[in-house]
Amino acid sequence: MPVSGDRDQPINGFVSALAGQDPKTAVTWAAEINQSGLREAAMIRAGKRYFHQNPAAANDWFASSGLPPSVLSVMKPSE
Repeated sequence: MPVSGDRDQPINGFVSALAGQDPKTAVTWAAEINQSGLREAAMIRAGKRYFHQNPAAANDWFASSGLPPSVLSVMKPSE
């Protein structure tokens, strides 16, 4: 499907459904969303699950995610 808003919405829904089962794949799909605000929200949503499931791998992903450092505290579970 060509890059468009019509494509972004289904990917966003897929990311939401996938995040609970496979957050690593969900963050990869979230990065495919073209609309920056929607992409960041999807990455944060999936990233929260990723940090909950596998903090070490999520830290590695976050370093290359392109997300601003300020969202890291939103995604990491509180200690």
